[in-house]
Amino acid sequence: MNNVYASSESRNEFRRSTFTGSERGTQTMARLVQEHLGDRPGTSILDIGCGTGRLLFELTGLLARVCCTGVDISPENIARCQEKHSESGFENRLGFVCLDYIQRSLGSFDVIISDSVFQNIQSRREMLFGKVVSELNSEGLLVMNMPHDCFYNRALWMLRRFLRTFKGRTTDRLVAKTAKALHPEMDMAFIQERIMYTYMVPFCVYDQRLKQFLSAQGMRILSEHDAAHASFGQPKHTISVWQKVTS
Repeated sequence: MNNVYASSESRNEFRRSTFTGSERGTQTMARLVQEHLGDRPGTSILDIGCGTGRLLFELTGLLARVCCTGVDISPENIARCQEKHSESGFENRLGFVCLDYIQRSLGSFDVIISDSVFQNIQSRREMLFGKVVSELNSEGLLVMNMPHDCFYNRALWMLRRFLRTFKGRTTDRLVAKTAKALHPEMDMAFIQERIMYTYMVPFCVYDQRLKQFLSAQGMRILSEHDAAHASFGQPKHTISVWQKVTS
């Protein structure tokens, strides 16, 4: 992988943090899953890096006959999911597990989704996506949102590397104040969850090499979509939908 994407971000930072997906991004991902899947009875869905569960709660409400599982490395994320779960009425169709996805398996699924998470998993591309493909059932769907390779993102990650040299409480406060000034509509708690990403660069991106690898693993691409770009500090993302054509 090109050194422009190298990073030493520790898993421990994710274990200590929480993350709630944006409403717009959640709705886009859920709509794409619904369009490609329909509401087939007994369909199993796995969300890798589910955060506080926003996408899975949305999907479970939209698709009345699916069973969903969310995994996340953060105990606090899973605690928030379980708190909402107890009040959701989805007890028999939705569950959450705290684990490091790359180190454990929960079996096979009809659909695997991941919203801007794969790039933050510290693992070789072949190991991570080989595991994902192996845990998809035949004809299963992979729906993922990832930053892609482009000049804007490369420049942004160079800036993030620079900011890492000044990482600390003062810089955190400056980042939060700047974000609030640029986006007054955003809740400060929502902004605080995103501060650590100001210093992060990805381990992998959505590029031609990844697409070639997935194709070689028996996946075929169904669609690609530009994700909404909500902030100057956010990398540009692509949402892609893939289907497993070999078992």
